[in-house]
Amino acid sequence: MAVSLADLEAVSNAALRVDSNPLGLVGRLAGLSADEQRAGIPGYAWLGIGAGVGLLGGYFLFQSKILSRILDRG
Repeated sequence: MAVSLADLEAVSNAALRVDSNPLGLVGRLAGLSADEQRAGIPGYAWLGIGAGVGLLGGYFLFQSKILSRILDRG
């Protein structure tokens, strides 16, 4: 499935309509309201989000065989 620049622009425009701040958008995706975001997101929550994204990304890379192709070339 090919992704064009127009597709990326549409996703970017939709994200900007939700929240113009990238960290605010991540907070919204995590289920935090605007009041909760103003109160602040603790560091351990950001660590947990980052670890979860990293694990999911690694899993999908492993499943798609992209990682094994990259490592075999090295």
